[in-house]
Amino acid sequence: MKSIRRIVSLLLPVCMLLAIAACSNSGNNSQPTPSPTSSPGGQPVQAAPLSTEPQYGGSATFYSEELKAIFDPSMDDSYSYALWFEGLWSIDWAGQDFGFKSKYITYDHLAGQIADTWEFDEEAAVLTVNLRQDVYFQDKAPYNGRQLTAKDVEWSFCRLLGLNGYPKVETTGNANWAVSLSNLAGVTVLDDYTIQFQLNTPTEVALNTFMTVGASVNIGGPEWDELTPEQQSSVDYAAGTGPYILKELSVDNYAIFEKNPNYYDYDERYPENRLPYLDTIKLVYIADSANILTQFIAGELDYIGWRSNLLSASQRSQLESALDSSAYTRYPYDTGPMSIGVKMNTEPFNDVRVRRAMQMAIDLNTTTVYTTGEPSPKVVVPGLWSTAMVDCTSVGSGTWGEEITSQFSYDVEGAKELLAAAGYPNGFEFTIVLPPVADTDLYMLAKNYLAAVGITMNIETVSTVPELMPIQANPEDSRAYFSGIVGTDSISGAVTNLFVPNGVSYGFFYEDTEEGKQFIDLLYNMVEATELDKFNEYARAADQLFAEQRWAIALAGNSYVYDYMSSHIGGYTGEKVKANLNMRTIYARLWSTTGT
Repeated sequence: MKSIRRIVSLLLPVCMLLAIAACSNSGNNSQPTPSPTSSPGGQPVQAAPLSTEPQYGGSATFYSEELKAIFDPSMDDSYSYALWFEGLWSIDWAGQDFGFKSKYITYDHLAGQIADTWEFDEEAAVLTVNLRQDVYFQDKAPYNGRQLTAKDVEWSFCRLLGLNGYPKVETTGNANWAVSLSNLAGVTVLDDYTIQFQLNTPTEVALNTFMTVGASVNIGGPEWDELTPEQQSSVDYAAGTGPYILKELSVDNYAIFEKNPNYYDYDERYPENRLPYLDTIKLVYIADSANILTQFIAGELDYIGWRSNLLSASQRSQLESALDSSAYTRYPYDTGPMSIGVKMNTEPFNDVRVRRAMQMAIDLNTTTVYTTGEPSPKVVVPGLWSTAMVDCTSVGSGTWGEEITSQFSYDVEGAKELLAAAGYPNGFEFTIVLPPVADTDLYMLAKNYLAAVGITMNIETVSTVPELMPIQANPEDSRAYFSGIVGTDSISGAVTNLFVPNGVSYGFFYEDTEEGKQFIDLLYNMVEATELDKFNEYARAADQLFAEQRWAIALAGNSYVYDYMSSHIGGYTGEKVKANLNMRTIYARLWSTTGT
């Protein structure tokens, strides 16, 4: 039996998601490198805060990716505007080293939120969780300030799967709880503050998966089911145990939150300080990046940050030219590049020499400067995993020999020689399909590089992301496609997004190749691993095979997502917001340096 009392990071479960979802979310799990410096190259420009000590009161305005009139606890963690909710666990705030900054999140990075202590009986595959006894719902309908108990936790989990007689709820957004919580076999309430979770298998990986997914489950109570549909869609009934109370919402415009005066948690850095510090938080959605830039420069927006860059390289330069460096802090977060996804069942892409030639035709030094806006002394190209995924990637581990690394060097003549050897001395022509979220200019840059070795890339676009999905998944459609899977920093993004809907074919290749079968075996070994060390061993092997075979053509090296925090805000040290796993935790611990 193992006793645990710590804040844990996230390893998402194997879900049947599509690769395009990973592309649009690639920045969400980016890894920060927040050592203060004024030098270029992806390092933060450190602001001089107006007050280094926490203050109560004041307000802040933060960017939000979206704001919907969805308040049901069953929402997935992409709806991170739900500051009124909490989960059993959250990402550790107290361990200031924040291990999740340098690798993917596992249960070793989680700490208790509503959960107080927990222990795992490995033989019985039972996780027993003792709840905090000082947690109360916000003083508004439908809970009206009552104390939270284990029955609320039971209701929150069981309705997602239809367990214990609770009707299975129709979830909103991208949540597929039946898949992500598939290793949860049962839930038992032992007393008012103790609950047990029965897992399907007694393994470390099963525990890790359940806890990291369970941290995303919002805890509500059965009173929610007694509300009418009209009440469930009203701000007046959006309630939970979180640090902020939703007071006003304008869909895809703004949301206003006020401090929860009865919040139970304290700041680990200042143990006598009850949270939260700010009186008011306003979340705003701004569709136009020029407007985001203008509002930040004008002091109307305190935080710019999300899954991907919200400002272009030129707009970032404008911001940094317009403001003194003491007015903000810039935080760069390592992320992976966009790429060309090609299908292995189609000529000429079924020849690895062609794929390697295409990679050698791309000047990664130039494209990396284009995507980051800054020169890089050394272009690092990830394989399957981002180089920030230190436990999974084989990059830098000494296993990549010259045969692999040379493929990422710009070599026009070498590319032509490989094409000739593969039977394409005059090159060939192909078509790629891009969604509206793609950086078309980057792909036009790649088009010009490929043309220099005789390859003609025609570019088609679709008006919506869903239009691309059947093209990507159809083995009879020979067109290439937009992809962000290279250098992913999400386990689910890299493993599960290689599966297309029928579960037989894979996004980059098909099972009729020897290498494809080898890669599939590694993926299944990862899924079925019972120990994290073994999981990581298979992950590194898959990463190297991915790099050897060039199953996607990287269009840049590792690039950065840039977040900006105004010096009006104190208490922030660069923790990347990872949706509901830590957004509430971070925002509760920020203060206004001016007290306004």
